[in-house]
Amino acid sequence: MPDVLGATFSRTIIAIAAVLLLNNLRVVANSVSTSTTTSTWCPDGRYPSQNGDCLLCYDYCHRSGCTGASPFVGPGGCRNCWKGLEINSTHIKCIIPYLEGCAEGYYLKQIPTHQSLPLSGSEVCLRCHELCSSCLGPGVSYCVKCKYYKLYNICVRHCPSGTQADQQNRRCIDPSNNRRQTLIRYLYNSKLNTTTSPSSTAAALSSSTPQQ
Repeated sequence: MPDVLGATFSRTIIAIAAVLLLNNLRVVANSVSTSTTTSTWCPDGRYPSQNGDCLLCYDYCHRSGCTGASPFVGPGGCRNCWKGLEINSTHIKCIIPYLEGCAEGYYLKQIPTHQSLPLSGSEVCLRCHELCSSCLGPGVSYCVKCKYYKLYNICVRHCPSGTQADQQNRRCIDPSNNRRQTLIRYLYNSKLNTTTSPSSTAAALSSSTPQQ
């Protein structure tokens, strides 16, 4: 399971890095091909404007500086963050670095400094799985609190057939109390959608925790 989740996280970071690097290459190409590009040198924490002035970077950019006023990592914004927030699959926004942890719906990930990525050495708040209200890591298996319903120990969007929705406690009640058969049936019916993964359901099947 850790290898699968680690691979998922690595693919997310690599995808973000690829977009950022591609955008950087486009900016370099544009700067080479245009004659209006300024050659003004600016100290750390500032960037050159079109008229040659040195303007302040966004407050929460990393000390590596910026190429513009945007709070996002990439061209026209921060080169890196002390702490970042995943807005979507291609945009990381620099946020206040001295606040501990992340907001609900996100989990904290430390990017290793040895990785050759724009976010190397940063802390990043990454989005929880879509079925989690709060989590400790990537994937539905790391949900701490479910956004919709909880079926035994996994989060689901809807209570499957054969179970009853407990609206107050946001749980799926299984009248048959047949954990294995209920989860196997749910896994079978889930094959046509992506609300959960076979690995998370397999983990639920192997768990001995009773429904509460």
